[in-house]
Amino acid sequence: MVIYPYLKNLDLCSPLSTPIEKTPPEIISLIFRLLVPRFFSQIPIPTLQDWLATLNIFTNVNKRWRDIAISDPILWKRLDLTSKRQRSQLATCILRRWIRNMQMDNLYLSINTPFTIESRQYLINLYKELDMSTRMVKLHIVIRHTFPQYHLHVLSGITMPNLESLAITEQSGFKSSFSANVQLTLKAPRLTELTLNSAHIRTIPHSQTLQQITKLKIEIITYHLSTYHNILKACPLLTDCFIAISQKIKDMVWKAGQFAVTLSHLKILSIEANLAMVALLSKIDTPALQVLNISVPLDSKVKATSLLPFIQRAPTIGHIAATGVHITKEQDNFEHNIKFTHPDIVIIWKETKRIQRIIYQEEYISGNDTEPDFMEDSQDQGEMGWESDDIM
Repeated sequence: MVIYPYLKNLDLCSPLSTPIEKTPPEIISLIFRLLVPRFFSQIPIPTLQDWLATLNIFTNVNKRWRDIAISDPILWKRLDLTSKRQRSQLATCILRRWIRNMQMDNLYLSINTPFTIESRQYLINLYKELDMSTRMVKLHIVIRHTFPQYHLHVLSGITMPNLESLAITEQSGFKSSFSANVQLTLKAPRLTELTLNSAHIRTIPHSQTLQQITKLKIEIITYHLSTYHNILKACPLLTDCFIAISQKIKDMVWKAGQFAVTLSHLKILSIEANLAMVALLSKIDTPALQVLNISVPLDSKVKATSLLPFIQRAPTIGHIAATGVHITKEQDNFEHNIKFTHPDIVIIWKETKRIQRIIYQEEYISGNDTEPDFMEDSQDQGEMGWESDDIM
């Protein structure tokens, strides 16, 4: 975003003195798209100042550029906010302006907030911008502090009418004294996709929310296999599910009389093969399953053939994709045993050196402690009523 000061000065140029005024709007729009911070590939990682500079380029240089930018929904589709406590007001301002400028309801928002208990109010102010907003359809929250349930507490107090997908990634690595018995219901009637990545039990939404979910990705920090069993039991409408069990499960003993969960609508299942997964699948019935994706990590103590009992109980499976280290060594034995119950099944074997175990691998870094000053137009400064000390 170092080009921003030069672009700002273009407002002083007359239409006849600069060739860019004769450039077709489609070309300018393509240039604008190149200016949007690319979180996954940009180094250094974009800061809040990058997003603010982008907003100012789109909306404050001149009316023609603003009109071109506003009419392009691709520019406003994704916003990644990484905010420290000292910059939370700036993050709130950027989110407010972003939503205000959008012309379509297609916002993919990610929020990374390493807040502490002393700065909970800043978190509340940020999420209030989403209350009753029809713009947001996807929300990804990255939690890097010891009070992750604050996010759900705040989110449960607002309404997200068009939210379709929610992902929560925990990177705190801390234990919290926050009550694990309080589960919160989200006011998101269209929510059907949920991802819980390295999430603790305290972060799992209430069953009233889970029963809406049709697409689920979970990797839970727990020692009890029953946690996974209970989550799946609370999601009767699942059609697509990814399950990773990366922790060492200590309790794999099922209670007497505990029945299997029947996922009547599940068509696609993706799993990692390990001892805990084999035990979990022994308590899951999938009468409509069509596709099974199996990955076998290098450190796994089981083989793909250990999943045969589960597969044989799923009569509609027609496609299996098996990926792993030395996985092809199992091919002959696996196919020999499965042909009796599934003679027409299609199996794809893929040898790989490494299995990616986490669902999301996104590095969220908020930049240096001393971030550069930012430029803001007088209209938005008046709107926020900031003093210089408030944002440094």
